[in-house]
Amino acid sequence: MNLVVSDHCCPKCSGVIQWKIDYGKYKPLSRPGKCVRCQERRIKQAYHTLCENCTSEGGGLCAKCGESWSKEEDGDEDIEEDT
Repeated sequence: MNLVVSDHCCPKCSGVIQWKIDYGKYKPLSRPGKCVRCQERRIKQAYHTLCENCTSEGGGLCAKCGESWSKEEDGDEDIEEDT
């Protein structure tokens, strides 16, 4: 089962979902889930708690854990150069 992890998740949550896919633990949703922010049934991917609209309106929230993050932050924050 090769599925694409959502772009709306932080790196930690993307890794968790990817692990579930790789090891056969991923269970897709049978019907849309309810968003915890807007309370509407818009979530189409398993293990997500926020819909795509709420993640983009919320200023870059993770769709799984709800923490604030942006793709720019994920760049080279752990890499240090020795001169």
